[in-house]
Amino acid sequence: MSRPPRSTLAVSDGVTPQNLDQEQGHQVLGPSSRSSSSVQTPLSDIPASSPRSSLFKKPVIGYVTTQFNAVFLENKERFCFGSVLSPTVGESVENDTAFVHNKPSPSSNNDNKTQLGIDILRRFPTLRTQQTIINFLDHYPDPWISPKMIRHCLSSTCSELQHSRTAGTLTMLSSEICANGETPIHLEGADAWYNWFSGSKLRWEMIGILFTIFGMAFYSRQEWDPVFSLPEQGGRNRKTAAMFMRVCASECLQMCRETDLNDMIVVLTKNLGRLESVLVGDDIDKITTCTGSLTSSFMAVGLHRLPKPTTVTPLSEWRNGISSSAYCLDKLESIFYARPPYLNRLYCTYQMPLDLGDDELYSGHAVFEAAVKSLDANGWNTKNKIYTNTWSRARCYLAPIWEDILEKSLGVDIKFSCSDIDKVIERLDQIEESYPRHIRYSNISEWCEQQGGGSSEIYLTTGIHLDILQCRFLLERLKVSRGFASEQKLLEVAQQMMAAVLSLWLNRDRLVNHLASFDWLIMRYGVPSAGVLCVELLKSTKGAPGTQAQPVHFSRSEVVQSLTMFLGFVDWIRPSDGNYGLCRRLRQVIKGILDCVLDSTLPPQSDPIPETDPQTNRIPTDGNGDLLLSSTQMLMIDGHATDWLNTIDWTQGDWLDFNISTLY
Repeated sequence: MSRPPRSTLAVSDGVTPQNLDQEQGHQVLGPSSRSSSSVQTPLSDIPASSPRSSLFKKPVIGYVTTQFNAVFLENKERFCFGSVLSPTVGESVENDTAFVHNKPSPSSNNDNKTQLGIDILRRFPTLRTQQTIINFLDHYPDPWISPKMIRHCLSSTCSELQHSRTAGTLTMLSSEICANGETPIHLEGADAWYNWFSGSKLRWEMIGILFTIFGMAFYSRQEWDPVFSLPEQGGRNRKTAAMFMRVCASECLQMCRETDLNDMIVVLTKNLGRLESVLVGDDIDKITTCTGSLTSSFMAVGLHRLPKPTTVTPLSEWRNGISSSAYCLDKLESIFYARPPYLNRLYCTYQMPLDLGDDELYSGHAVFEAAVKSLDANGWNTKNKIYTNTWSRARCYLAPIWEDILEKSLGVDIKFSCSDIDKVIERLDQIEESYPRHIRYSNISEWCEQQGGGSSEIYLTTGIHLDILQCRFLLERLKVSRGFASEQKLLEVAQQMMAAVLSLWLNRDRLVNHLASFDWLIMRYGVPSAGVLCVELLKSTKGAPGTQAQPVHFSRSEVVQSLTMFLGFVDWIRPSDGNYGLCRRLRQVIKGILDCVLDSTLPPQSDPIPETDPQTNRIPTDGNGDLLLSSTQMLMIDGHATDWLNTIDWTQGDWLDFNISTLY
């Protein structure tokens, strides 16, 4: 991505493509600022006792007046304990013997901890297994990890684990890794990433991250994949193998509990949450703890307020990617679960990562400098490539839009007018127009012919398009909910979202490396758009009650075809997918609607409805959690063809409410 544009998240209205960076607090530097002399200072030039030698030093922040020990920190020169002064703000107290407990030396590690480390290393995947599944990294868009870094770390780890896994070798390696965890991570030279977390610097944090990647790799495989027939898998399938890796990663995180919190622990926490969500599905009750832990550790290490780097380095770009990604992830989860965001623009700031590829970031200083100089004035690459950072940057531009949506949707006593929403939509249009042409969505087939993109490029381009459509969808829902507009525009956006979702499924043979994400795509983008299509289809059914004052015009045939195809997509989800249970219930809902519409009749008023369970106040379900209702019974709950959507709790929880009065 010239030197990275800055974003302080304080976005005002009336942004234009020309001043978008300025309105978002960006500081765009021209080619003259891309000095080849902007390199990291080698460790040899830094005093060993300097706290700046720590790779992940917590930044000095400007609001410490509320901190419990703020008075002592602000008046450090007034306090003297013997010959030792109190630590300065931002300086680690580990440099002051007056305030630090003596840490055990590597030789005095607890035997139980060493033994747990031995057990963890013994379960590390074999080289044969790694070689089978490691290509997963090439199709895993995640700014939190670097495929090049991971592969380098694996090569150094395998050299220790693959030649010999005797008790003596594992004991020695476990002790060394435990000893590394007792010391802070240090920067060593311009190409320091080679030694950040691997080789002689290997830590439990990195071992845990590797386990989470293996877990995601197992989960992305097909059930019949030959890797599951290997003897070392012990008969595990894609889901149980991923769960086994999750347990190992959790134990690695436990090994880090006694060490100082650092960025790698934050990455491990995030990866564990990601793995947990794909295994158990998107039920908020099951993953809310993971989200809370991630946010707390993210802020504790200061990633929510990174200081402005003096030079652009691979390290600064990696941290920018983590910071911006976490901020956007918080907004996406807030929208998905309709909960207030944990991170707020009043207290956070981040810098957008430059639009650079993994090889450009981690192939040496010369390659990195040349890649930075080749970027355009706004930090986008000029090679028409779509990297993970391309997708991450595109989302960064949408973060202020998501914040406006959350504020207006979830805020208490928030007043706004139709013109306020129209201004947000106008800013969204300008953001979309500011994107480089090669990441704008048209049609997957046409895009492939013109750009020659692979599966990852198709997936990322469609993902950017769906994020934009989701913003439009939510803004149109706001307008309808406040009576500012009819449902016409909302229905049109819902049809566009459904078409984009179905395009991925129709091209699933070309997106085989991304199939593990399809159940998530259904939940995030398919369900909201399908809900609008279902409701409007029912309202248009002859004889349906509650005729709208402003009729919505659409092709019933096109909507029925879209819902029928979407029903096939939902049916296609595998039992081992995390959202399989939610998809089964969604299938029953859509099937009941299509049965009613295609029959062109409404169920009779006398059709009996099963009584609700007096203890749960819910309609009884079978052993699989499906509602014990026929399609006609489902549509007659409360005597209205559409009100049934408010009474059927198809997720067995409050995750989604199809209430007509609040749908928009």
